[in-house]
Amino acid sequence: MGQINRIVHVFTRLWTWDMIGFYHATGRMVTCTRLPITVKWLPIRSVQPPNGALWSEPFLPVTLCWTLAAVPVFSLLWPANARRRFLVPRGRQIPERDQLWAALAEAPEEYRRHVSPCDKRPFGIDMTATLPYISNSMFRVHLKEEALLMPPKLLAEIDYRTLESPNFGGTVSGTVPSNGTAHGVVVWFETILFQDIGMTNAPGSPDMLYGQSFFPLRHPVPVSENDTVRIDLSAHLIGEAYVWQWRTRIRSGEAYGRVKADFRQSTFYAQPYASESLRTRASSYIPQLGVEGRINRTALELMDGTASLETIAEHLAEIYPEEFRTPGQALDRVASLSARYTARKRP
Repeated sequence: MGQINRIVHVFTRLWTWDMIGFYHATGRMVTCTRLPITVKWLPIRSVQPPNGALWSEPFLPVTLCWTLAAVPVFSLLWPANARRRFLVPRGRQIPERDQLWAALAEAPEEYRRHVSPCDKRPFGIDMTATLPYISNSMFRVHLKEEALLMPPKLLAEIDYRTLESPNFGGTVSGTVPSNGTAHGVVVWFETILFQDIGMTNAPGSPDMLYGQSFFPLRHPVPVSENDTVRIDLSAHLIGEAYVWQWRTRIRSGEAYGRVKADFRQSTFYAQPYASESLRTRASSYIPQLGVEGRINRTALELMDGTASLETIAEHLAEIYPEEFRTPGQALDRVASLSARYTARKRP
């Protein structure tokens, strides 16, 4: 297990390095990447044992999948794909699992920084129209443990060794122990990398690159001792991006349980969408190609292995003279399509 421990040791220090090289047990570097705020999952597979020998314990292959983020959800399909494609029986997946924790939080400075400017008039500009978009956005924060208005609760557990779905969700509930003002929901992770080696970005832990994810409320809500809180939070992969949804319900601790807040929010509402754009995505919509689509279709149909790009470009310029004023413009188009769609032999 010595080789795996070496990899884990390097892995647990990723956030302190600017340039990281991942190495096989043989010492040969297989992937090297600069690590900004976020990176994609990085699948690593050990080399096959020599002479067709069976894997022995010191040479277990390892698949490393990771992302630097406040919550480890960029595309949960990546580690599943890496496991199926690269990890051999008795192999190790790193990390093994993540636990996501959540709590209601009091964060006046963070709320003032990210959300409250929409209520002001900086330079005399009315910013209130942006409030619905900002209050449905999520932010990275660095909160202390004392910012939590309730005991942390386990929201979800992501086991990368068995994970198949890219979506997740969970519910937490609890009681507020003292008076305060709720500004949002804070979410963080506790990671098990390998056996007893782990890491966390929980409020109160040593500051590092990750921080926590902060889901603001529509407006601050005063809370009192014994108030009850229920938080439903989920993430769904739509295309190449996640859409987050969170519902926050706060009920008074009094006998009749007066509802203080019931907010339904989603990052779907964090940006404006043209009605035409949404209409053309509906399952019942009957599409018809525009001129750009027809140009691409013609070019792709001509890429049948018998014509050069120059010939295809000349044909396009002849059919669509109003779209291509020079032969070079048509050639640029077909060259771009060729680079994207030409069949390539796998190594």
